[in-house]
Amino acid sequence: MMLFLSLSTRVNAQTENIIFFDDFESYQAGTFPWAGGWDLVWYGVGPQYQVVTSDRYHSPSRSLQLIGKYGWSSVAERRFTDAARVIGLEAFIMVEGQPLFNVKGLGSIGFWNREKATWGKYYVDVAFMSDGYLAVHFIDEAGNEELKELQPYTPGRWYKVRVVLDRSANTFSVWIDDELKASNLKTANTYDINALEVSSAWGEVACYFDDIKVFTIEEQGLPSTFFMLALTGIIFTIFAIVLILVFVYLHRKKSTPLQPPPLPP
Repeated sequence: MMLFLSLSTRVNAQTENIIFFDDFESYQAGTFPWAGGWDLVWYGVGPQYQVVTSDRYHSPSRSLQLIGKYGWSSVAERRFTDAARVIGLEAFIMVEGQPLFNVKGLGSIGFWNREKATWGKYYVDVAFMSDGYLAVHFIDEAGNEELKELQPYTPGRWYKVRVVLDRSANTFSVWIDDELKASNLKTANTYDINALEVSSAWGEVACYFDDIKVFTIEEQGLPSTFFMLALTGIIFTIFAIVLILVFVYLHRKKSTPLQPPPLPP
């Protein structure tokens, strides 16, 4: 029974497949990264400020800078096509200062679809709020917008943001600096997602984005070759033990002298 259980136990592993990754090193500073598949949806204080910069970066020596304007955000998107059940994003983000106006958000990164609402539909995005908190903004099961605070942040500091979204269950989890901050929150209609968005909102605060990655996650058993090798090794071990026992038994039987039957009285 114990042998059967050990052989029939399934061990799952997660495989992360990158849809795209951008560290902005391949673009000239002062230009927008059109060549990398990015599109500038709205240009904030002006297109000349929505550029790759070498002034701030997480990994040397460039990042993407966006600066919004009061009444007119700066939003860039990178579209992708993948029907995977589980998708995710990871990036490093920094907001440089305090907002110039009394507004809610300063900058964000998340999954959206530009065509699903007048100003785009944000399914899950992590935002730097003007009250000094990082929060996750999302569409709940009923189609309403929700906001959940995650932790305080410090302007001028880089934060690692990771979101993993299960589209079949319409649930997602959020990590900040590799610490789980929100787990299995419910959202809706996530198969409508077709792009990653990064933004700087109405606060007119410079936001920087670096080492951006969008990926899928596949959960699967360990490779069949692993199990075949393990099973083969177990079978050969059992076979060898049986052979040894048979050999010992035959050897003992052969080496034991035959005793004549006792004489009748």
